[in-house]
Amino acid sequence: MKGKILLVAGLLFACFILLAPVSHAEIEWSKTEPVQKVTIDGVEYGWKKLPLENKCAIVHIKVKKTKKTIRIPSSITGYEVAYLGCHDKKNNLWGEDYTNYPEMGNMVEARANTIVIPDSVEKMGEGTFSMVRGLKKVVLSDSLESLPKDVFSNCVNLRHVVLGEDTRHIGANAFWETPELEKIDVQKGNLYFTVMSGYLLGNGESEIVLAIPNVKEGEIPNTVSKIKPLAFWNTSRSKIQIPETVTNIYPQGLSTKKTVEVSVSDKNSVYGTDQNSIYKKETGCLVGNVVKDGVMDVHSWKVTVVDGLISTIGGKPSVIRYPITLVRLKKHWTQCASVVEFRTLIPPSIVEENDDCFASIYVYPEVASIQYEDVLEKADALVNPKNDQVAKKQLKKYNVWELVDQITDYYESCFDSSKK
Repeated sequence: MKGKILLVAGLLFACFILLAPVSHAEIEWSKTEPVQKVTIDGVEYGWKKLPLENKCAIVHIKVKKTKKTIRIPSSITGYEVAYLGCHDKKNNLWGEDYTNYPEMGNMVEARANTIVIPDSVEKMGEGTFSMVRGLKKVVLSDSLESLPKDVFSNCVNLRHVVLGEDTRHIGANAFWETPELEKIDVQKGNLYFTVMSGYLLGNGESEIVLAIPNVKEGEIPNTVSKIKPLAFWNTSRSKIQIPETVTNIYPQGLSTKKTVEVSVSDKNSVYGTDQNSIYKKETGCLVGNVVKDGVMDVHSWKVTVVDGLISTIGGKPSVIRYPITLVRLKKHWTQCASVVEFRTLIPPSIVEENDDCFASIYVYPEVASIQYEDVLEKADALVNPKNDQVAKKQLKKYNVWELVDQITDYYESCFDSSKK
């Protein structure tokens, strides 16, 4: 009897293994398994057998003559196509190194406007379709649960994507640099994503996964509470209005390639906006700042902390100017621009990634240093604050804020004259 139970259990386990979907951990490329080639409807496919029974992976595509549509086969010589992606993780399906995409010299020609992926495909590799020029539409498999990192990055002509019924996760930078993308359709059976007002929403319409780049208008729905990283990077919108419902803007959630106008609802209890800065009301932490002509001027006195990956609204800055109120700054933000200028009366506490504090080197125009000499003598203890809490106590002790109104006009005039 015991033997029969063990036999049944073993058979059930074997069935589970055979029927389970392909996961990243299960894709183990055999060094001895050769890449075979087959031509179907004028398209050459390089494919390999997978360890799973009767399943294979397409690892390379070669198109000799331009076709309007490529329909990837669901099976090859009796093996079900379960995976798309090169076994060299750096390459896309056309054999190009997609990790060098900033050079844009590695763009490849799809020789097809549309690619249709069969429902047999359960997984794709990172960067599978990255940098494919000419690709305008992709219809994804209903069995595909996850869009991997960089899967369509730098597909500069991609305009239309159809998400399958079972797609429930979209990886980082999946739609990075897809400025022409104007339409995302979600199959009716999909319970994880929806499109509303030009936004791809996830998690029960509570998260903005992507502001569809080539949609120029559309208010953020009031169901949204979170904005995911780089959701607005390629946006063509001229204005972004953050509603009162948004309570979590992820690092770089508002980063954009071009300068746009960003505002926050007066009813929002978490975030505020002041002089081109978006900040957390409770902590004074900078969340995002507009970049104009390469300059990120953080002018708001409501900003006291620059911590983590903030959103640069208008591309990467070459010059960053910090406000007079700054008391705490992540080290990264002293090194991410060619010129970093401080307006602070006292050196802010610069913090390493592990949150250990150390004193900064105070930087300001030489012409202003004479004016501040007596102020700094009175606030000598502020030169090397042990941490930001100590710095705040010392600020109160020396009533530095009372001096701000008196010297700001003078400081700004000195600053401007030093730049002429």
